[in-house]
Amino acid sequence: MLYREQNKPSLYYVTVDYPPDHNAGSARAHALVKGLSAHAEVQVISTKRAKATNGERITNLPIDNFQNMKGLIKRTYRELLFSFFVLLKLLFAPKNAILVIASPPFFLLLVYVLLPRKRGQLRVLDVRDIYPDVFVDAGLLQRSSVLFRVLAAIERWAYARSDLVFTVCDSLAEKIRQRAPSTNVHLVLNGYGESFQRNSNPEDSTTVARPFTIMSHGNFGRFQNVDLLNRLVKETAHLPVLYRFVGFGANFDQVTPGPNVEIGGAVSHEQIPALLAEADLGLSVRSSDSVGRNAIPVKVLEYLGMGIPSLVFPVMPDLGALAQSGAIKQFESDQLEDAVAFLTNVSRRGPDFEAMQHAAKQIRGDYSRQRWVEVAVEKIFEAHKERGH
Repeated sequence: MLYREQNKPSLYYVTVDYPPDHNAGSARAHALVKGLSAHAEVQVISTKRAKATNGERITNLPIDNFQNMKGLIKRTYRELLFSFFVLLKLLFAPKNAILVIASPPFFLLLVYVLLPRKRGQLRVLDVRDIYPDVFVDAGLLQRSSVLFRVLAAIERWAYARSDLVFTVCDSLAEKIRQRAPSTNVHLVLNGYGESFQRNSNPEDSTTVARPFTIMSHGNFGRFQNVDLLNRLVKETAHLPVLYRFVGFGANFDQVTPGPNVEIGGAVSHEQIPALLAEADLGLSVRSSDSVGRNAIPVKVLEYLGMGIPSLVFPVMPDLGALAQSGAIKQFESDQLEDAVAFLTNVSRRGPDFEAMQHAAKQIRGDYSRQRWVEVAVEKIFEAHKERGH
């Protein structure tokens, strides 16, 4: 116990994504709030759908989640409204409060920068995306433009006004250090939830009679390479494999049906372990730009938690340790022929596939979400105590 019950500090956790939303941001927020609630009086400020899960207080702003909305004007309008309401709430936060801003979209980041700083407040920024880069990779901005330079300056200012910055992978942490060298940045992986390891199947799937099942789930958004996924399915139609795709997102309706393909819609995060229980291999197919490449896909960590190896496109530097362990196999997007040869081999469930399964189960403990939540909680309350609270 870091604080006596009556001395718990106030903590404001601002997030667009929160349960019952079923995405990576929601799962991360849920786990962090659960860990923080043991040591602080937590108030979550989120959209109108958000519901309490750990006894925390919820402030529901009158805005729907806009993260995956189609239509730039509608999304921007809702994001502006959300950010304005957040500003009104945080202006009245006490001077000894802890403010955590999670995965902020651009206008929320701007509010964070402009929010007057009260003496004694601890400010924490949790970064999953670097928005000037996201806008460039989405084709909305040129790096040479004046607007990009303005956004990059706001980004650097946000880091400078933070006591702690968390991010989800080493490549993003390095980018932040390069752009704002004085930033106190720490790695906090998304990790996989406890339910994934608890529900993993101890059965050796090298001996089962069902088809070799390849699973991909979650958000099939703009940084997922659905065209490559469809080509992979087509090129492996002759193999005894079954593809299962379960998810949502802007590009999900572009997944091509076929005799070796099962397609399901969005499901709650609690349902995913049961869906993965019969999978042999996980699949992550992201875009090859900087946003797609500089990441650790949450789905890969969830497969890992289940003891399931993965096939990953493209090669991602942040997955180097997993690739070296043998738990995953990575290919560039132009190596489709090599990937087909890999699937031809592992779909036989022979020694090579068995070695991948063993590697996944051996290394998965390093990637549990609980482990990284504990890192974040410790960093926050150590910094808060250093301020004399």
